[in-house]
Amino acid sequence: MIFVYGGASCGKSEYAENLALNYDKRVYLATMKIYDNTDRAKVKAHQRMRSGKGFRTIECPYNIQKIYVEYNEAVLLECLSNLLANEIFSPTCQNEDDISDAVFTEKADKLYDNILELNMKCRELIVVGNDIFAQTYGFSKAVLLYMKALLYLQNKLIKHADKAIEIICGIPTYCTEKILTGGNL
Repeated sequence: MIFVYGGASCGKSEYAENLALNYDKRVYLATMKIYDNTDRAKVKAHQRMRSGKGFRTIECPYNIQKIYVEYNEAVLLECLSNLLANEIFSPTCQNEDDISDAVFTEKADKLYDNILELNMKCRELIVVGNDIFAQTYGFSKAVLLYMKALLYLQNKLIKHADKAIEIICGIPTYCTEKILTGGNL
């Protein structure tokens, strides 16, 4: 498993796609749920970026354990923050009892297990994550707990990954300490 992460618009998606090009068979696992025109534009930009590169696209905003991939395929999971948000803020999250550190951590652990299972099914798994932890004030309780769960999940994946690569302004930095920090989370 390769974990690629960075801030918004840093080049992490392009870098991850280029890693996937090293494999003959490629799957793009799209996890974003589209809510508005901004989301549509982002999806279109990503589709243009990988056009003609031989990716088979699977759209799966949650329940990735249900997808089928072949053992000889490299899978690019884009992206972890969307996937976790979809799992946490699903239609079943209806009341305050569903918004707790324990519930969010449990969902992150389940997603971690599903990602490891996916990793065993394919030739290479490339996971794209986000560094969204610079600002931790001014958010609702639910958003802060989501950020904490994402930090927890990403650190578990970074520790498990064969390689963890942070992208800063398009420049890859190989992580040796294998940990993200979360400010005041």
